[in-house]
Amino acid sequence: MEAAQLIALVSSIAACASAAATFATVRQIAKQRTSSYRPELVFATGHIVAQKRSSGTGFPDVWSRRSKGARPMDGSDVEGVQSPSMHVDLHNLGLGAAKDISIEWSIPAAAMVETANDLSQRSLSQAFFELKGDVLSLNSKDYGKYYSMLGNQKNSRHDYALPASTGSDPLIVSIPIGYVQLVSAIIYLFFQNEEKTFPDIPTASIKVSYKDMA
Repeated sequence: MEAAQLIALVSSIAACASAAATFATVRQIAKQRTSSYRPELVFATGHIVAQKRSSGTGFPDVWSRRSKGARPMDGSDVEGVQSPSMHVDLHNLGLGAAKDISIEWSIPAAAMVETANDLSQRSLSQAFFELKGDVLSLNSKDYGKYYSMLGNQKNSRHDYALPASTGSDPLIVSIPIGYVQLVSAIIYLFFQNEEKTFPDIPTASIKVSYKDMA
């Protein structure tokens, strides 16, 4: 092979390699652009306070988020509230829309019932929680009777979530009422005791599944 032919071959190989590198770069940019237009669902965090209901069990089971500097609560916040409640906001911080959103809660109800009943006994409170299947119940002379269908509270669905950049409101995701009731009872019963060690409250977990609308 002559020198001129060798130089031409090397130039062709270099040009091919350069084209391949350019194609790879363009492909990577396209992937990044595509990924940047995908949804990204994120829960908002915040400070939570709890209040009692006048017609409730006596536990502070109405939860709400409060911002710094908010006015003191005077009880008017829970007037007319008939059941435990709390929700969290789910924001779509991505640039793409999400659809077929599925929310699944996992609640360690059995461990929480055991903790609540143990605290009740130690504080000499007449409160007894019971868990049968997915039905949570409270039977108490001091706090009344209460039933909660946990099985109906663990799953929810939403059609879609538009990006927050479009001005769309966040999705409202309810925390299972039974979990709110148990956490409220554990905290309240703890303060009826003289013990100083705060109990470990079993943590609920949540799984969010969705499809990319694009």
